[in-house]
Amino acid sequence: MILPEGGILEKVCYLIDRVWEDLIYDRCTDLPTLFKPDEIDKKWLPYQLPLVGFTSDLPFDANEEEMRRMMENAITYWNEKPSEYGVIDLAIKMITGNNYRVRGYHDFRMQESETCLTEELAGLDPNVLDFPAKKYIGAQALITTANTFMIVDLPGGGFINPDDFSFLVFTYDSIDPNNEAIYEIDSLNPPAATGTIKGSFNSVHMGYINWELMGYMDDFVSEVRIVDEGEGDLYYDNLDPGNPTFSVGDQVHGMTSGAHGVITANQYEGGLGLMSLRHLFRRFQDDEVIRAASGANATSRGKLQGILNRDLLRFLMGGDTQKPFSERIDVVYVDLLDEFLTAGDLDQWIIGNYGAGAEPSVPSPGGDLLLDTDAWVLFDKTRAYEWEDMIASSKWYVDTADCYPRMHFWVNSGATEGWYVGIDYSTKTLHLGEFNVAGVSFSHPVPFVKEQVPDVIRVTALHESTGVRIKVAVDGEEYINQYVASPYSNEGSVGVRGGGTTLGTDLSRCRLIEANVLPSEGDRVGPLP
Repeated sequence: MILPEGGILEKVCYLIDRVWEDLIYDRCTDLPTLFKPDEIDKKWLPYQLPLVGFTSDLPFDANEEEMRRMMENAITYWNEKPSEYGVIDLAIKMITGNNYRVRGYHDFRMQESETCLTEELAGLDPNVLDFPAKKYIGAQALITTANTFMIVDLPGGGFINPDDFSFLVFTYDSIDPNNEAIYEIDSLNPPAATGTIKGSFNSVHMGYINWELMGYMDDFVSEVRIVDEGEGDLYYDNLDPGNPTFSVGDQVHGMTSGAHGVITANQYEGGLGLMSLRHLFRRFQDDEVIRAASGANATSRGKLQGILNRDLLRFLMGGDTQKPFSERIDVVYVDLLDEFLTAGDLDQWIIGNYGAGAEPSVPSPGGDLLLDTDAWVLFDKTRAYEWEDMIASSKWYVDTADCYPRMHFWVNSGATEGWYVGIDYSTKTLHLGEFNVAGVSFSHPVPFVKEQVPDVIRVTALHESTGVRIKVAVDGEEYINQYVASPYSNEGSVGVRGGGTTLGTDLSRCRLIEANVLPSEGDRVGPLP
């Protein structure tokens, strides 16, 4: 390198310019060529793979020309396909106005290297992992070393094609049914019925035989979780004059569809009736017999007219719109979903006591509900106060170890009765109990929770016999399974609450809350139902 003439200042400035040009400017301006496979430097090819929808490890040894051709086709596809979220925005947000969240192709690719299927709200949604029907099952697989295994029982006497199989899945632990795992296969040796995995087995999976060999997913699924208010109107006629009429509070059953719902309003005039329903399960059909426990009997006229038009939603997500979602879409209808993306999301919540602390808020750009010490919010929907069997989940991120965030469920409208489940981060303990009731509480250590790391609490609350059974999991692992013979409160809404010892410091951040009133419903849209 020839330095310019002049003093030391000129030389220093020249060297700084060369550093900028060689180490920063040139490398930055090279980046656009990542999307031109015929121009990209060979050294950048491995980095381009994950950018265009592939994992860093290809399932075959591709030479340079094959890699360029494959990525060029992938880039064309991703550039020309409509936005997945664009179609969702059109089909759900603009048409129905309902709240929703999506898990799609790239969510699956990010999960592929994970070893555990844990909690859906933590980004590892088992509904998205959908393997093809083509799989080969080893009824008894034995782990022989830290990364090798042997299939002991092989139906048919051997493998068909070892390239068909990419995962070794641990499906059932007789001691802990929630103990699941998935390991990516590195190699298979068909004659010897042995194989190795990429990485090492977790020691907790040693000694078990409940394993299956499974192949790559060739049927990508987008899963959409959408709020369904669970309400609708149903016309009817042919009311049987020999039986009572329908009344508010009656549960109506469709004798063909199996649908049912609770009447909230009803009018009958001139031989035609119209009932409003909530707590809907399944969809009533046209021209089916509908009955109530009181003995009221009639015939439905037309399909259920609901706030969420499922037929329209199914149409918009089918047909020509399937391409951006690959082959199939799973739509799960939930009763409550809030990711606290804007301050306006608080409109559906009743804000509770926050004392001298800050009022609960969703600061810009959103994504967190900030709760100071004992501040709380309660879902402001009248029908929610009658929720009974349910699954409720919330995702938390706490600022300090002194935080104690809680999710409330089965809360009455005055917030004087109900249940809570929460994590005391100072003692790393999970708590379950009825508030305003002395001595009714349960706890369990949760050693892996830590401040500034997101955690998901999930509670399943079900009526059983004359009492209730409540199961509580943290990050997908169940810690509490408790039957309560005489519950103080066993129906109601949900809410979230902060907790800490220092105002303005011990902030709990709720990042998502979701509630399904059981049984929940779903639609599968696409050519492979």
